[in-house]
Amino acid sequence: YDLVSAKWPQAQPLRMAVAGDFHIGCPQMGLESLATVVDKINALNADIILLLGDYLIGGVLLGKYIAPESIADVLS
Repeated sequence: YDLVSAKWPQAQPLRMAVAGDFHIGCPQMGLESLATVVDKINALNADIILLLGDYLIGGVLLGKYIAPESIADVLS
């Protein structure tokens, strides 16, 4: 999307990447999958990356708990 703001100079584009709803620990999304997503986001060369919520899972069938510290390590 192209967003226009009077507060941001049009001559200086701002590229944003937005990601969320990772649900780390569900059967389809472990730390290796998250690392792949992080690599793809980083390859976009965005000026700012916005990470929205839902990093962890709770009560997902066949899911497993992954410590937030491990998730943060992959995201950093």
